[in-house]
Amino acid sequence: MASCVYVKSEDEGSSGVTDSGSDGEEAFGVEEADGGFFHKPTEWIRDVLFAKAKRAGSNLLFSGMQGVLDIYADLSLLHERADPYPVDSIAGGPRPGDKVVVMGCGAAGAHMAKSLQALGCSVTVLEKDKIGGKACSRKYRDVVHEMGACYLSSDYEKVYQLLQEYEMTGQYNIKCRTMWTEEKKDGMKLKEWFYNEAKLANGTPDWSNASIASEIFMQTYHYISHHRRLLRMYENTEFLPPRPSAEHLRELQMPIAEFLRVHDLQALRPLFELGYTLQGYGFIEEEPLLYGMLWVTPTLINGMIEMLKVRKNLKRRFLRKRPKTSGPPKAITTLVDGFQTLVRKMVARCEEQARDGKSPAFAVHEDTKITGIKRSDTSVEVEYHRGFVSDFGQVIDEPTKTERFDFMVVAAPIPQVLADIDANDEEKSLFATLHESTFITTLVDYKPAKEEETSIDNWPENFDIEKPLAVWAARDSHHVARENGECFELEDHGMGSMVCYQYVHDSLHNDATLSSDDQEQKAMKERADAEKKLRSHLTHFGKTVEHTEQHRFRYFPRHSREAIGQGVLWDIMEMQGKYRTWYVGASMCFEAINAIVEYNDQLLNVWEKQRKEQVEVAAKL
Repeated sequence: MASCVYVKSEDEGSSGVTDSGSDGEEAFGVEEADGGFFHKPTEWIRDVLFAKAKRAGSNLLFSGMQGVLDIYADLSLLHERADPYPVDSIAGGPRPGDKVVVMGCGAAGAHMAKSLQALGCSVTVLEKDKIGGKACSRKYRDVVHEMGACYLSSDYEKVYQLLQEYEMTGQYNIKCRTMWTEEKKDGMKLKEWFYNEAKLANGTPDWSNASIASEIFMQTYHYISHHRRLLRMYENTEFLPPRPSAEHLRELQMPIAEFLRVHDLQALRPLFELGYTLQGYGFIEEEPLLYGMLWVTPTLINGMIEMLKVRKNLKRRFLRKRPKTSGPPKAITTLVDGFQTLVRKMVARCEEQARDGKSPAFAVHEDTKITGIKRSDTSVEVEYHRGFVSDFGQVIDEPTKTERFDFMVVAAPIPQVLADIDANDEEKSLFATLHESTFITTLVDYKPAKEEETSIDNWPENFDIEKPLAVWAARDSHHVARENGECFELEDHGMGSMVCYQYVHDSLHNDATLSSDDQEQKAMKERADAEKKLRSHLTHFGKTVEHTEQHRFRYFPRHSREAIGQGVLWDIMEMQGKYRTWYVGASMCFEAINAIVEYNDQLLNVWEKQRKEQVEVAAKL
């Protein structure tokens, strides 16, 4: 039976660019179906045709027909793909009753530990610092400031499920964002900056906002077509798509900016600068397309153009009003209680269930240093010791302990763990191409020169690889809370508090020639330079700094473009479990909590299916 492309009609619950996070297929979504090619004309098709007509400026019929041809051409790209190689097998994994050690208690480690306990494993988690990792939430002056993971977007489906499970549904919408430049020292709204940048990137600086909106609309559609073609319409609940063909891998290793140029998608450049580079994921002239597409999904890019009112600009003249849909909030939100609270709740529930005898044993050891790991065909032996300062100021230094486990999960940054693990040649080869950036966040008390009217400040001129430690963004969490109806009675009225973001593209930790002492000295200098630049920057924009509290993260571990072209992420997936070890976290997928949770679930689902098949085969023998 022939496979075809089917577009949902309005009475089936989908229309045009859906509200971000709505149930069902994403905006511009397509799915496999049996029967004819297009079932019904929908608002999705109308949107594309009207955008095409508006871009042409005349001859609606001709433009509409050309738009139909473009749609057919783009949809045909979906079938230009090799035989699928789904991620359906790994080398091994833990079994019910196994004793498992998890290295790291950030979001990846806590979520995997929770899942393994549910599988029937007893779990011990070793964390070098405190529970949370890069989910680092600081409650200060009556509001939570996110120092690490901070936002939810419309495609955080798995995270939203966790939030509901742990009764953490309180969220703040981000409503006001200002872009600051030397030319516009009084700032401009995000939408104004975006349209100006899109016109310049597209080579059409004289176009009206409505004209560039139609162009962005069309280019978004074309981007989604290529996204579907290269990543082959994988399920939203899975992080890693089926292994692409060699030809597609070559395309996925090209820099994001080059892909936009080759496919005439230049008007989308500011979307990637805003949604990718500004989040600390590197510069689009450098980073491989695969990472760009794994983060800028169809759902996310639709949420962004919804936030920027691109479709609204078209709708004023051409498009019918869309029905409202339910689902996660539009665009981006923050958690009222912080991401670290979610991680802590996952751990606390596991400990409670173990105490009550409802689940296997579960323990978390913070402030733990791993001093050695030895693996064999039958077990994993871990040597570690704990040293910390108690709540009463007493220094506790426990004796070194050696413990034997059946299986190990590495949820800590791979570059840090490789020094302690008995890594073999295969592991060293696959992880050798990982490199990191440095992200520094600073909580600042400040006195504004005038009344602040924004939740987030961005300095787009600092999105520059040649400007390490330049201040990219600042978020005033009190202002975010007030915009969402919260009231604060602060003694130091008139003072503001915000989290500022600074970035170094090439982390000093990438230099393998540096000793640990040299790295520490350079890190201290980097911290001092970052604070100096931060104070100078805020003073320049009329803010007087009163207090700072700095956090420094090794951020966004990713593979080289050459390794991406060789399929390294799929090679690692195939190795999972081979040496009584699973590798999870940002080093395996992407520096985002939704990606981490999706990767964990995918790994667990593949192994559970595989394990059940093994049981069924054994039963037949």
